[in-house]
Amino acid sequence: TVDGLRDTHDSQRPHVDLKVSTYDQIINNFLSIKQHIRSNVFRITVRSNFSKPMIHRIAEYKETFYSLFKDDKRFQFFIRPVMDWGGETIESFRSNLIESKYMDELYSEIISNNNELPFIYGDFMSPGCGACEAGKMNYYIITTDGNIYKCTCDFAKYPEAKIGELDTNGNMILNNTKASQWLCNFKTCTNDCFYSPICFKDACPSRRIFDNKTTDRCPIEKRNLSQILCILDKDSNLFQSLL
Repeated sequence: TVDGLRDTHDSQRPHVDLKVSTYDQIINNFLSIKQHIRSNVFRITVRSNFSKPMIHRIAEYKETFYSLFKDDKRFQFFIRPVMDWGGETIESFRSNLIESKYMDELYSEIISNNNELPFIYGDFMSPGCGACEAGKMNYYIITTDGNIYKCTCDFAKYPEAKIGELDTNGNMILNNTKASQWLCNFKTCTNDCFYSPICFKDACPSRRIFDNKTTDRCPIEKRNLSQILCILDKDSNLFQSLL
């Protein structure tokens, strides 16, 4: 039910005023765009971060969004598991994190439900689309205080992830040594991996730089490729867009 989705969403993403529903605010913003913006030159990706309590609500999720946006092709959908990006709050929620083995169950729920939403996984089968944006030369994160980063997840966990700042005139002052280590490194995985043309062998530069891990940095799409292919097959035959 909508109430169930709302309660789950608001518990995972609470407003500073606990009486305010973040779910209602987001849905109302989407509906306002749908009703008042007529342009078709943009797309809105609705990203939903799923935890274990949400796995068995995927049918409700799809039914709700299908009923709201089935007639507006500008809205597309994307699912990711809630992940540990650091901080203290995650410790009280850790038991609800979806491990890799549960992603099979989540994708299976998506595939089995009849209400079809336009999921965007087709993009992740194109060359380079499995590589993190942080590995691109022209990609930067500029915070409200003028600091410059490459990764959206490293502000608190790795303060040394800062690669520069804006000066008083708005010019970017970069530490080129720090910035260069983020650029895509094609030597971090084995040469015989079939997925390397998609992820460019560097799906997560942050883990390469800070965690010093040379394995288990593959994109979720590779680990769940069979389910992703089934989603593409069901979703209006999106394989045509890959040709």
